[in-house]
Amino acid sequence: MRFQLFGSVLMFAFLGVLVLNTGCAKTPMASMMHLAKVDFQTTDLSAVRAAILLPQGLRPLPETERLTVAVRRPDGSTEDHVFALQAVDDPEVALLNEEHHGREWFFAYKLNAKSVRTLERLRKEVATKRKTGSTGASLTLGISSEACYLATEPSGPLPISTYLKTEETKSFVPLVRKVDLRSITGHARLDLVPCQSGSSA
Repeated sequence: MRFQLFGSVLMFAFLGVLVLNTGCAKTPMASMMHLAKVDFQTTDLSAVRAAILLPQGLRPLPETERLTVAVRRPDGSTEDHVFALQAVDDPEVALLNEEHHGREWFFAYKLNAKSVRTLERLRKEVATKRKTGSTGASLTLGISSEACYLATEPSGPLPISTYLKTEETKSFVPLVRKVDLRSITGHARLDLVPCQSGSSA
């Protein structure tokens, strides 16, 4: 079952919107202050990191993490670009996982070099159209994944949190805190699959 694990983290970033809604959740005010310092037209995309905090026993299903970029053109048409996300060993995530003592787990991701080049091109394309007076040109980005469970399928609320880090923020900034995964999907039963051996710890 595919669902939006990260909400629309990078859509939030690129459009410069300072309120991100995921269900009834909103980006914390302190995070908005940090993100207001980021120029998403010029920030180094290779340094962008997205992270998710999942409850104990739940893991992202390996190789299902995707970044979808929808380019909306002035004529109203859209073109979708889908990229695989790459798990990354981030020192800050390792420290955070130690602090949580296994109760919850952080997972961090980045774009590979080819995806970074493509996104830079798309970003420049949209910026050029805006400078020439074209209206309606925009990028909408979202991150999705599937999830699996380690032992038994979990019951009850499944709170997740999402984070973003750029060269300007220097550390992970929370975008959404403690949103119940069931409320995002709209289903009490998620139909999760068991993780295969070798899935992320």
